[in-house]
Amino acid sequence: MKNLALLTPLSCPLQPGLVRAGRLCLDTVNRRVYIAECASGIVTVRCMKPSKAAYGGSACQHDLLVEFPIDDASGPQEDADQPSHIVHSQYLAEYDTICLAISTGELYTIPAAGQDTLDATMAECVGHVASGIKCMAWSPDEELVVGAGADDLLLMTSEFEVLSEKPLHSIDEGEDVAVNVGWGRKETQFHGSLGKQAALAPSTMPTSSIKQAPDETGAVIVSWRGDGSYFVCSALDPQRACTALMLLGHRLLRMFNREGLLQNTSEPTDALSPSLHWRPSGNWITTTQHQPHRQVVVLFERNGLRRHEFPLLDAQSKVKSILWNADSTILALWLVLPSGQQVVQLWTTSNYEWYLKQHLPVDHMVDVDDDDDE
Repeated sequence: MKNLALLTPLSCPLQPGLVRAGRLCLDTVNRRVYIAECASGIVTVRCMKPSKAAYGGSACQHDLLVEFPIDDASGPQEDADQPSHIVHSQYLAEYDTICLAISTGELYTIPAAGQDTLDATMAECVGHVASGIKCMAWSPDEELVVGAGADDLLLMTSEFEVLSEKPLHSIDEGEDVAVNVGWGRKETQFHGSLGKQAALAPSTMPTSSIKQAPDETGAVIVSWRGDGSYFVCSALDPQRACTALMLLGHRLLRMFNREGLLQNTSEPTDALSPSLHWRPSGNWITTTQHQPHRQVVVLFERNGLRRHEFPLLDAQSKVKSILWNADSTILALWLVLPSGQQVVQLWTTSNYEWYLKQHLPVDHMVDVDDDDDE
């Protein structure tokens, strides 16, 4: 691929409080960006749209869409260290609405900008998860949505009707787990000078020796494959022993089909970070891992097997988010450098060689997203 060039940067002046904004979502048809934040129990949604002058400069329309209090009386008690916040926001093109998921369990839909007489009463609470919501992800066709509660995984329709409810953690490896019938077993292979002891050594890392990543946050992350046939969930499994924090376990990737049935579980991997995105073309599930003296981007297959990796330039940087573009040609990494500077790096690949194409410093970054159509 040729070098990536920054074509048109657009910036909009925000109010000081918006540096704490929770999530953003894109309306690519009408070229709008929606920014949602939640502070002191009040949800605020703003709409930004580049003006015609913006394409030659940096002007931008900036309007308050709606502001309303959340009703979290029936949800889990709010943690002083982790107050109510917006877990996910999504613009739904078919309904021309914005869907917000709140950590205390509420699901709200809000009419998008351009509709008549928007006020607080237009924010409708369409569902509630009693145990709270840790993460949410809509399928690419916007027909299904996956939400993770405290200990369960919910698969719902676009009307928020529950299709399946599965445990978030399971000792089951999945329906498509490989079955060893004994052909080519390690115990029967020739190991040369290493002798019979090598044949008896375990082929995978024992779970009791797996450590958590130093940037572990305990977050649950869900990402869909581009065709919407499968989704993957990354979470700490308390049923798996971990030397760092025995109660929290270590991080695993679990692959589910569109019906919410577990298909595969990733092989035990040391120090996986809480970052995840399934490449839309479907061949790689992308996450990051801390290794001695370096940090790498790791690529898994749908069957849970590790396929490839490449190192980041700064081993001490913290990966906040990882994201592929719609045609699977560019991988974006949102990083926090040891100096505290936040950057977005754009990587491309050819024949399993990886190339850094852009390194974009950003101040007060709160979220990153990609246009699904371009």
